[in-house]
Amino acid sequence: MDALSMQPPWALALAVVGILVTAQASARLAVWLYAAFLRPGKPLRRRYGEWAVVTGATDGIGRAMVFRFVAAGLHLVLVGRSPNKLAAVSKEIRAKHPRAEVRTFVLYSVYTATKAKPSVAAIDGIALGGGFEVAMVCHARVSTSSAQLGLPELQIGIIPGMGGMLKSTI
Repeated sequence: MDALSMQPPWALALAVVGILVTAQASARLAVWLYAAFLRPGKPLRRRYGEWAVVTGATDGIGRAMVFRFVAAGLHLVLVGRSPNKLAAVSKEIRAKHPRAEVRTFVLYSVYTATKAKPSVAAIDGIALGGGFEVAMVCHARVSTSSAQLGLPELQIGIIPGMGGMLKSTI
């Protein structure tokens, strides 16, 4: 204790500030570790409903999310451009989870103007990411005044999988 009383006041103040900054950084790290690894998952079905719309469900992250959603008890609408890949993923889901209801929606018919029937998206509530991209593919969109539209993946540097960034600027 004698060594501490011999220190100048400014050094003691600086040490206290250092301890406070370290404590704050440690607390933020602990909160992040809890949120990333320990916190239980959100009750998706109760919070958002029984169905999940997944774009890009045939490869990569979209495919992984499909199996997570179905394991959580959600029914699925798979959206993509390849009917063969969508059918294969749908078959695999039904094999692993027989009670899951899976529907597919192929977007290639909307892109081919000669064969396409006009499609209209009715938006009420939140249409973010893949839901917004599906709406942008349609020929027309109708929304309520409280609808929220956006591509949040752009804020973290991820390019939308179905070309939503390009469609939203046209």
